[in-house]
Amino acid sequence: MAPLRVGIVGCGQMAGNHADALRLADETELVAVADIRPQAAQAFSSRYGPLETYAGCREMCRRAGLDMAIVATQGPHHVEPTLEAAESGVHVLCEKPMALTLSDCDRMVEACRKAGVKLAINHQRRVSPYNDVAKSLMENAWGFGELVAIEIRFTSGRTAAYELMEVGTHFFDWARIFCGDVEWCSADFMAGGRLADLDDVHLSSDEGRPDQREEGPLLGDRADIRFGAANGVIVRALLGQWPHLPFKGLGSGIDLIGTEGQVLIRGETPYSLWRFRGPYMTPALGHGYERVPVPAEEFGADGRPIDFREALLRPLASMYAEMTNAVREDRDHASSGEHGRAAQEMVFSAWESHVTGRRVRLPLEYRGHPLVRWQRDAGRDPVGGWAEA
Repeated sequence: MAPLRVGIVGCGQMAGNHADALRLADETELVAVADIRPQAAQAFSSRYGPLETYAGCREMCRRAGLDMAIVATQGPHHVEPTLEAAESGVHVLCEKPMALTLSDCDRMVEACRKAGVKLAINHQRRVSPYNDVAKSLMENAWGFGELVAIEIRFTSGRTAAYELMEVGTHFFDWARIFCGDVEWCSADFMAGGRLADLDDVHLSSDEGRPDQREEGPLLGDRADIRFGAANGVIVRALLGQWPHLPFKGLGSGIDLIGTEGQVLIRGETPYSLWRFRGPYMTPALGHGYERVPVPAEEFGADGRPIDFREALLRPLASMYAEMTNAVREDRDHASSGEHGRAAQEMVFSAWESHVTGRRVRLPLEYRGHPLVRWQRDAGRDPVGGWAEA
């Protein structure tokens, strides 16, 4: 089979990461780039090409003979390129957050289904070797017991509001690998030490951090979110609770809690896997955390520990390999649009719970943005003039 011909939509930081990762990937070839800014597309082509340059996704898909389009624009601009690629019969790997309303997520999934193309959301943990190792630890005789809870922590130092949209779907999707579908959500968001209210709805640009992407309406500097999975597992996510930790993201991760032990995946790129022997919260009894090496994630072919850059790019290359296999085998990508939509729905269900003051059931009936509806119901214009379908 010939390599998949790949085009990238958008020329920002993530586009550069994808271009670098495509150099590591087998059976894919970067041939084109599209951006509404001609100079940006030309500069990108000069750095990573030469590439064919286009002003839009539809033109690129049709004229460059693409097999896959990587949608690397910011969150508010994921929908139209995905629909245009699908209409052109081109498979799609879309960055997260998938979209800023569930109705748009629905449109993306349905368009790709009707067109017979694969839709993948860039949740690389879906293809991580850590998952198989963690499942093995949970199933063998060393003493994990039955999975009863999953704890998620973000320690990046950014607000819960921003982290929920920026990386929340990564972690929520990761939890779903182990617990399956979520049936309900109950959440509380704080702002300045009190329950967040209508006046606290804002845009990421209002937080005064130029490094943050636009993610639509947001709420809360801290959050405590609980989900109930169909298999009885409770998932709890704590966001924004540790803004001053010196190690920042090294404390982020997912803790799989069993009746007899724990399996923890922690840190930023690259991650680390640990196991904890004994019942929950019993370090005083002499139990300790034991590092479990995962060579496929942590070491290069020459046996050396991989650096941050390689650890960042290798999961992307794995996502492309998975797309190649999904196309050849005519099956869904492991990180399918349906999985991506379910993770995004968990994000919106958290805000829906806070806004309504009650536990909410999933799937959600309302497919718009809960914070936009909250403002409109109160007779207010959405922050930033935000509009939704």
